[in-house]
Amino acid sequence: MKNFKLALLFLMAGALQGLQAQQQLSYNLAIGDTFTIGQDAHQDMVMDMNGAAHKITNDLGGVYTFEVTEVREDDYLMTFKFDSFYMKSVSNLAGTVMELDTKKEATSDDIMGQLMSGLTNYKMTMVFSRNGEITSIDGADQLIENMVSKANIEDEFTQNLMKEAMAKEFGGTTLVESFSQMSHFYPNGDVSVGDTWKNEYSGSLSAKNTWSLESADNDLIHINGTSSVLMDTDEEALRMKLSGEQNSKITADAKTGLPIEITINTDTTGVSVLKNMGGVEVPTTLKQTVTYKKL
Repeated sequence: MKNFKLALLFLMAGALQGLQAQQQLSYNLAIGDTFTIGQDAHQDMVMDMNGAAHKITNDLGGVYTFEVTEVREDDYLMTFKFDSFYMKSVSNLAGTVMELDTKKEATSDDIMGQLMSGLTNYKMTMVFSRNGEITSIDGADQLIENMVSKANIEDEFTQNLMKEAMAKEFGGTTLVESFSQMSHFYPNGDVSVGDTWKNEYSGSLSAKNTWSLESADNDLIHINGTSSVLMDTDEEALRMKLSGEQNSKITADAKTGLPIEITINTDTTGVSVLKNMGGVEVPTTLKQTVTYKKL
């Protein structure tokens, strides 16, 4: 009987320890909380043009500032803005295709630079769930209007073309998809170290994600993610249809839930459809590394 009681005590202790190890991973923010995130992305794309490799390297990123304006039962209302944005695209066949940086003043003949200057310091609003899902962004249409007005384009037809192009990159739906990658990785329920959970992103880059809690203490949370991804981008002259795998590593603040650093590596293959060449399909690979850091 004594041994039975000891065994029962050990079982109860183990069960209690398991309960204590479970925790709810979520964002815990207050009105007035402000945080700034820096993003840097590097892309290597190779298009096989009948045995001749067309290599394109893209470097892009920016700095974003968020402020919590309302705390609700299930979500937060935030304002956010682009503090800066940069992009450089280099081709092994054509040299530098594009280079812009909003930290530098655009010259009068640099229409793209002037256009992008309207991107920064314009506040939008975001509804942000406690698990990091972004349900809506308001103000993107006004942002695009502001960008086009900065470019000083008088022709209405050209203005509308610019607005359509910018909507693909900075429209509300696109911004929701983009920012979700740096926020939506928490589960809906309690988890313990070693547990896994799933969610999905949709859009031009859709992903089916499996997350795992690697470790957690009073200070830091470490989460790893593996994903199967589909990329389908459709531009005026080019459509890319790629698929592959993505791996994510996340370190977050245990008290606020805010990410301290996120690294996302994506490796995809597929085809590029050249619309101006009768829809010729060109084998294409794209490797990308994106990092987010709390500044």
